[in-house]
Amino acid sequence: MTTTGSKKDRYGWRRKNLEMACRQTAFTLIELLVAVSIIGILVMLALPAFNAARARGKSLQCQSNLRQIGVAMASYLGDNNQEYPRAYNAATGATTWMQKLAPYAGIPENQMGPPPLKRAMGIFLCPEYRPSGREVAYALNYSIDPTQIYKSWNYRPLSVSGANLFLIVEVAMNSDLYSPNRDGEVARRHPFSSANYLFVDGHVENIKDQVPSTDPRWAP
Repeated sequence: MTTTGSKKDRYGWRRKNLEMACRQTAFTLIELLVAVSIIGILVMLALPAFNAARARGKSLQCQSNLRQIGVAMASYLGDNNQEYPRAYNAATGATTWMQKLAPYAGIPENQMGPPPLKRAMGIFLCPEYRPSGREVAYALNYSIDPTQIYKSWNYRPLSVSGANLFLIVEVAMNSDLYSPNRDGEVARRHPFSSANYLFVDGHVENIKDQVPSTDPRWAP
């Protein structure tokens, strides 16, 4: 009997200790609400930084795209007597400059073109912009296009200062050729209202604010 009573006392003591421990470690409703509120505040504080980092990442990816387009353009020039492609050539089946560079960018033949094919894909798409139709994310500077009768140079990169002449700019329009006098502003869709520009020499710059049409970097 004594042994049995001792066991009951021992088990009762353990149960009481367990109940006390649970009461000591359990959250009250107020404590739980405070913890949830603190977590919510931390998330709200971190969200702008996260969004800014994501936007910055997309801008860097866009710059990478433009650099790769510059490499593809250099390869095209090497195969075409150092002459730039037309932005759009109806005489050759509406072949755009992007379609001509596609093989040099690792895009298989017949993947880009007139409907129902995609007008642009791969490096020709800015990660911050998704066209709703046949709009494009990048366009050729009007002064690069060999069809422009007001050109003052012979379409060859070595005949101008490539570090001071735009080659490809960011747009959001249904055109393969961009003119600041005709088409308004470029698409400034990156942080601080900036846009990325590919230059003739192959380097890329992120430029804040609008570049006026009188800027000499539009034409030599």
